[in-house]
Amino acid sequence: MKLGYGTITKELLERVVPPVERFLLCHTKAELFEGAVTRRILLFPVATPRDILENAQLRARGYFQEVMHPELATTITYPGPFVRASGVPLSLRRIAPKLGEHNAEVYVDELGLTREELARLREAGAV
Repeated sequence: MKLGYGTITKELLERVVPPVERFLLCHTKAELFEGAVTRRILLFPVATPRDILENAQLRARGYFQEVMHPELATTITYPGPFVRASGVPLSLRRIAPKLGEHNAEVYVDELGLTREELARLREAGAV
């Protein structure tokens, strides 16, 4: 079977996918990435939120910060400032907004909608 560049048939896909799936499921993301680097293959793991939270480099940098959430009466782990620079201490100023908390500021103040238009959007479930 001769295929042109960038062409794949359904039959070929059905033959290739099962063994590739079996191979991928037998290895961790780290093992696959290390093997790809060794073999000079372009492959990079997609990080889940848990992967990011448990990332050794981010933890070592103190990237994550525990912030007291007043409504939940507990601490929440938040990502810290995007950059660290000497002489420029950055810190979290407030917790993340609740869903819709800044809608009036965005839709009315920034985008120019009226409060009535925003209310209609809210009633329609659009915002």
